[in-house]
Amino acid sequence: MESSQIGLENINITGNKAGRQTKAGKVPGGVWIRLALLFCIVLLAKGLLITCATFLLSLDLPHCLQSNRTCEKTEREILLLRVKKLTALLHSVTKDSRCQLCPERWLWFWGHCYFFSAGLEKNRRWAESEEFCREHNASLAIIQDVTEMEFIVEHMRTYQEMPFLWLGLTYSQEEDMWIWQDGTPLHNYTFINMQWDSGQWDCADLRGDGSVFAGDCKVYGPWLCEKPVDPDEIPSPTSINIPE
Repeated sequence: MESSQIGLENINITGNKAGRQTKAGKVPGGVWIRLALLFCIVLLAKGLLITCATFLLSLDLPHCLQSNRTCEKTEREILLLRVKKLTALLHSVTKDSRCQLCPERWLWFWGHCYFFSAGLEKNRRWAESEEFCREHNASLAIIQDVTEMEFIVEHMRTYQEMPFLWLGLTYSQEEDMWIWQDGTPLHNYTFINMQWDSGQWDCADLRGDGSVFAGDCKVYGPWLCEKPVDPDEIPSPTSINIPE
């Protein structure tokens, strides 16, 4: 009896092992389907990512090109500014004409060139003075701050024949105010007070003490031209022969 039970147990154990081996060796079809779907999803996602990346790059390309041009322009401006500073330093130290930032007979001051006509040109009326400046790519002086005013007045004191200087400042009848040639109203410059401000005189001149007067535009006198430093007029480093 016992031997029969043992035999049955052996049969059951053997049968269970065989069943497990059969299940382990066989992969259901549903697994392959899921793997195939997953593979397709991965391929689709990859394709979408590539498409999106290409689209975004095409949109950003013009911006990148514009940014590069802007950076190149900014870098050029920085280099030009350094050249101006170095040239100004060389000129102040050596007084060499090759280091000048301004044309001959023009004076440099803080990025601008100034032409004092006294002793160099015959006196002119305001309109004729303005025309001279325009022919030299400049305008009658526009005094923007106290430092510029001090520079001009200091230079005026070195010439006795400079009782006044025509400025780029006129009275506008339409707007009823004094306006600089660049369109800026005089009242924006609080450090300047008009003297003898009458309705009969429409042109402004600067006196040696720093006062600004309303004057007759038809009076002959010296004038002051002003223009920004032109980078094209700055001598390039290769054009300057430095002695050894």
